[in-house]
Amino acid sequence: MLAQALAAEGIASVRIDKRGLFASAGAGDPNAVTFGGYAADARSWAKIARGKAATACTWLIGHSEGGLVALVAAAEAGPSLCGLVLVAAPGRPMGEVLREQLDANPANTPLLPDAHAAIDALEHGRQIDVSRFHPALQTLFSPGLQDFLIDAFSRDPARLIAGLALPVLIVQGDNDLQVVVADAQRLA
Repeated sequence: MLAQALAAEGIASVRIDKRGLFASAGAGDPNAVTFGGYAADARSWAKIARGKAATACTWLIGHSEGGLVALVAAAEAGPSLCGLVLVAAPGRPMGEVLREQLDANPANTPLLPDAHAAIDALEHGRQIDVSRFHPALQTLFSPGLQDFLIDAFSRDPARLIAGLALPVLIVQGDNDLQVVVADAQRLA
């Protein structure tokens, strides 16, 4: 809907699926990615869009986790990036966000000691053995995702945005259950 609204105003956009998923299924293993890889993809797509539109710079729009991808991409984009639009983007490291999401559901109470231990280990760059965990946690912290989670948990969006000299529009609703107004305030 956002792309259609932009098009109605004469603004072209490119929407992409993450590497290895949906229309990008042939682009590799979706579990063998990092935010650096996603950011490289975003910069490549922005370069293609710039060429097709014959413009000097492009904007990156990132929603939720995509906001973190946009911040990582912007750190290395140079003058080819006009600015960013961050929609419901986390303002805290993803480990904090995940911990809060898990803690918010009372049904998770028996799982929290293992979940917190896993998040702590991954935040410190250590892989974990999840074989004794509840099946839901084995999926969440599966060995194939751990490198991605280590990378995600190591990135602080507020620190990333502080290092940018670009215009940034931060869009946040006050009823979002995963990313809250405090995240937008931290980014601002």
